[in-house]
Amino acid sequence: MATKIAERIDSLEARLKRLKAQQQRAQARARAVQNRTAQREDTRRKILVGAIVLSRLDEGSLEESVL
Repeated sequence: MATKIAERIDSLEARLKRLKAQQQRAQARARAVQNRTAQREDTRRKILVGAIVLSRLDEGSLEESVL
């Protein structure tokens, strides 16, 4: 009887360990996706700002010496 309970506890602890590892992997994936999205948005912003600056240089509303 005591061995059955001990075996059950061991199996439940092993299951808990697996589930925690699975949860950590899922959280790591979510963070990775969030980081990639943030990086893409940052790159897009930089490209747009660069395009605006170059456009203003072409228009003459911004002097090249200021840049």
